Amino acid sequence: NNLKVNSTTGYDSGILVENGTIVKSFKDHVKNFIKNNFLDKNITPLITGFDGISNGKRVTLGRSGSDQTATFLSYALNADAVYLLKDTKGVQTADPSIVENSKNIQHLSYDMAMEADNIQLEAIRYVKKDSIPLYIQYIENPEIKTKVDYHCIVSGIKLITGIENCIFFEVGEIMDQPGSEKEIFDAFFKYKINKEISLDTRNSVAFVLDSGLDKISSVIKELKDHSIKIQNCSLITIIGNIDRNNKQLFEDYTWEICEPLSSASWIKGSIVANMVVPREKYKQVIKHLHKKFIEDVKN
Repeated sequence: NNLKVNSTTGYDSGILVENGTIVKSFKDHVKNFIKNNFLDKNITPLITGFDGISNGKRVTLGRSGSDQTATFLSYALNADAVYLLKDTKGVQTADPSIVENSKNIQHLSYDMAMEADNIQLEAIRYVKKDSIPLYIQYIENPEIKTKVDYHCIVSGIKLITGIENCIFFEVGEIMDQPGSEKEIFDAFFKYKINKEISLDTRNSVAFVLDSGLDKISSVIKELKDHSIKIQNCSLITIIGNIDRNNKQLFEDYTWEICEPLSSASWIKGSIVANMVVPREKYKQVIKHLHKKFIEDVKN
């Protein structure tokens, strides 16, 4: 009852934003503002989580901007921990709208959390830098939460996720054409194409693109001298302790549902593996992988 609270905005706090991201180098400026105007006066600051300042004007941070503001402030103020309240039950083993019996993941590493789709990437980078524990709590029951830090012991596959609506973009016979890959990447950059992953085959290179067909049509015109095939697809991702055995199981379990458009893409030592499947099979594959990797595994 004796807690004194006063509000301010990210804009008034001097949270500098460039290209939708808070500028880390201004942390001391923000820290001094909060300290001088609130903490030294025993006042708890209540700060808006979606705005900042850019070129003297108020700007918004976009989707999940409050996550970024909260973790940036914890980084600037040397906090002991940061808590994000969500309408989901922490981070779950799969999208609960697809997998009804998905489970709350109690503990994740920073790197694994960066791959989860319900935490903003930049938000995790701030807390990871200074090893600040991050808790993602269910707003209706704070006891349901996911803790994120460096001390997570990874065993098995933790999370099945992906992107449902993508385009599989394959460029054939480029190996004998010097400079072709640069030409492709330049076209993606020119038309602001979001590239999720690249996949090399013997005679071609393929990309999974998270962009609209209008932009991709412009790229095809730009690359008119190349043989290009496109089709609707989905990107499936497994996250956890991945080895050659889990990579092979990933492929085998996916083949039990459909013929994938790619083999599993995985780099030794990585916590992430990807596969590309026909878009109409996305939910079915997610459910099947969740059952095989998580539901059927005894803890």
